Amino acid sequence: MDQAIGEFETATTLAGSNAAFVANLSYADASSGRASEARKLLAELVDREGQHSSANANIALAYLGLGEKDQAMAWLDKAYQARFNPSILIRPAFDALRADRRFQDLLRRIGLP
Repeated sequence: MDQAIGEFETATTLAGSNAAFVANLSYADASSGRASEARKLLAELVDREGQHSSANANIALAYLGLGEKDQAMAWLDKAYQARFNPSILIRPAFDALRADRRFQDLLRRIGLP
């Protein structure tokens, strides 16, 4: 995980704090027990929320890393309303939500199995 964090830090720097890289870095930090670092990155994502339609799904990913499923679902609902690209939902990180009926309903609304 340390190597992944290093790679995401490099990617974030090179891509000018791209939201997708910041979200993945936050997820990796949280998964490694670095909750305070993850929350700082999450706050950055929330501050920039309206800049891109996939921002809400990225925020959901960061919340998943912190184990906050209710918050993740709330942000996925916002992502749905913003007409996000649902391909992010196939990531293994979202496995933690697959049994949740709210997630299943979201997939149904999007038209995914």
